[in-house]
Amino acid sequence: MVAGALFVLLVLGVTAAVLAARSLGWSPGASTIHVIGNAMLPTVANDDYVVVQPYGQSSPRPGDIVVMRDPYDHSRSFVKRVVAGPGQTVLMRDGEVLVDGGALDEPYVCPEPPGALANWPPDGRPLRLGPDQYFVLGDNRNHSADSRTFGPISRADIVARAVHIVLPQAHARRL
Repeated sequence: MVAGALFVLLVLGVTAAVLAARSLGWSPGASTIHVIGNAMLPTVANDDYVVVQPYGQSSPRPGDIVVMRDPYDHSRSFVKRVVAGPGQTVLMRDGEVLVDGGALDEPYVCPEPPGALANWPPDGRPLRLGPDQYFVLGDNRNHSADSRTFGPISRADIVARAVHIVLPQAHARRL
């Protein structure tokens, strides 16, 4: 009788934990990464722990914060924000990002004066992304290696979407 009651409590506890995790955007396949660096300030900080969810069959959308393979060393990963996807055009002028000719509203960008890569591409002509390409930028634009330096990335190099900062507790929130 006691063993049966304990089993029921265990099942209810596990069910409650799974439902709570899903309400935070977590689902099977989710994992946690440790962020090193300040390229995504103020959104994600150095030493944050972030829950990430594989995309599976879905595709990244502009605005998503993603984990991607380092284009030069696939054993490392970067956390960046998708600003444009397949078929779109991208141009930066004086730090303002123009996608398909329209300026993005980017309240998440680190509030610093535009830096050396504020005008991209250098020839001043918009870049049209290919059918499998994404343009990613760090929110801390003056301190980010991103598509302005390594170019557009392929869908195959996007590993997961960041869904929630879990540690430190002071930074915990849904992304």
